[in-house]
Amino acid sequence: MTALPQGIIFLILLTIVLAGCGPANAAYSSAHNAQTVRTINRVMDLMSHLQQLPGLTVSGQGQNATVVVRGAQTLNTGIEPLFVLNGQQISGSYASLYTMVSMHDVASIDVLSNPGDIGMYGARGANGVIVIRTKQ
Repeated sequence: MTALPQGIIFLILLTIVLAGCGPANAAYSSAHNAQTVRTINRVMDLMSHLQQLPGLTVSGQGQNATVVVRGAQTLNTGIEPLFVLNGQQISGSYASLYTMVSMHDVASIDVLSNPGDIGMYGARGANGVIVIRTKQ
């Protein structure tokens, strides 16, 4: 019996490892990391809605609240996530978003923390992304 050359063994192992890292795993984790609020209570303010979402830590009250997406912090930037309102990135903090959003107009709120989901936002999305869509 002849032994397999080392090159062939290496290729077989490489194929097995790459097969385990396929897109099926990325789709699974992406689907389970996005948190969404689709039922909007018009009486509650934005902070109260964000407090209901798993994966978010909201401290403080009203406009002065601090919002943190758990598991998405980096060392290079602050702790606040990127806020996106109807596809437009909001420059500033939660306080500026709080004054811009009327809960009567909100259709959905999504929290993105998976690297696959926040990758399109670049470095600004490194601390997570909160996407708010209003009725149009």
